[in-house]
Amino acid sequence: MDSALKISEAAGLAIHAVTILARVGRGQPVKLSRMAGLLSASEAHLGKVMHRLAQAKVVTSRRGPSGGFTLGPRASEMTLLDLYEMIDGPLGENNCLMGYLGCPLGGCVLGDAVGSINAHVRQTLGSKRISDLAG
Repeated sequence: MDSALKISEAAGLAIHAVTILARVGRGQPVKLSRMAGLLSASEAHLGKVMHRLAQAKVVTSRRGPSGGFTLGPRASEMTLLDLYEMIDGPLGENNCLMGYLGCPLGGCVLGDAVGSINAHVRQTLGSKRISDLAG
């Protein structure tokens, strides 16, 4: 079943954390505690998200007093859709909040709103590169 748009907390944290790193600039490490504070997020949860991004080479991490996270080698080529799907899986393209391929009620009470919203979100996330977030 193809799901309707759902942005998990983890995907939201990934997008926001990468935005912070893009705005700080390449080579300027940002500590996990600083990002967690800016995002009002749990360091433990954000740490798990950042670990996944580091494994995928979206970010790099450096330990120590002058350490932290920076954008990684893959970041410049990725879109926000790539980042979202890395965390939450493929973004659904259906027209139903419940994920039905055909409405069991004979037609959606919301008309084409769900499909339009999903298409708009897909287009918006797909048109923004991580490199665009810097300014």
